[in-house]
Amino acid sequence: MTPAQASLIVGVGWALWHLPALLEADPGTAIAFVALVMGFSFIFTWIFNGSGGSLIPPLLFQGFEAVFPAIAGTDWETSRRQLGLCCYQWLL
Repeated sequence: MTPAQASLIVGVGWALWHLPALLEADPGTAIAFVALVMGFSFIFTWIFNGSGGSLIPPLLFQGFEAVFPAIAGTDWETSRRQLGLCCYQWLL
């Protein structure tokens, strides 16, 4: 299995895991969340593979992106979008 295939599988599973919360959100937010989760799954795969299979770097990144809204003093959705855009620009 290629890293891209694994990222897609993880991204779909991650989105399905959050499906109950997404059912209460408006469609635009749900679509944005699924797109962000899919993007993050590629980033997590890249970090995992780049670290030689160690879980420490992806776990640290998860902790950072989960705590970032509290540090920045912003709401969850805005912070995740901003972080996702920063990571996207950094990868390009």
